[in-house]
Amino acid sequence: MSAKAMLTRPLNVSCLYPTEILDRVKKGGELPFRPRIGDLAERYDTYVTDLLKDCWSENPEERPSFKVIQLRLKPLQKGM
Repeated sequence: MSAKAMLTRPLNVSCLYPTEILDRVKKGGELPFRPRIGDLAERYDTYVTDLLKDCWSENPEERPSFKVIQLRLKPLQKGM
């Protein structure tokens, strides 16, 4: 992932301030707030967007550990 991509506003929610995003995520609900990842999916391989979706699981037991995240992001290191 490029430094530029990491320094821009999160994913596809540029119209919201970071505090607004946090408030929406904390609020939860039947349909919890998650940014759209359409643009990200076009720029990166599916393993990146699949990992994001897994990390956003409502069930903490289904979320990957940091070790698993590291392993799943290994392909990104090859491009650096």
